[in-house]
Amino acid sequence: MGVKHCDRAGCDEIMCSWTVLGDKYYICYDCLEELRSAWKRAPSVLTTKAVEAWVAEFMNTEKRTEEQSLTQDVIDIFERLLDARDK
Repeated sequence: MGVKHCDRAGCDEIMCSWTVLGDKYYICYDCLEELRSAWKRAPSVLTTKAVEAWVAEFMNTEKRTEEQSLTQDVIDIFERLLDARDK
């Protein structure tokens, strides 16, 4: 298992043991959690190429600050509550 720097734009984490898209990108835990959160808002049906493009686009975005992450977490909670209410 290799330990490398995070390949996400603007991330300075150097102890990354996770990879995405096979071994194409190393990603730190914080960015991986942000990717998982963002994935919840992705279209439900994507081709393999579309998934690869979506992840590559994510890796080119700047890492959120802690304040931005907390704000997005609150937005995600409200979206889930509204989705549950609509069902």
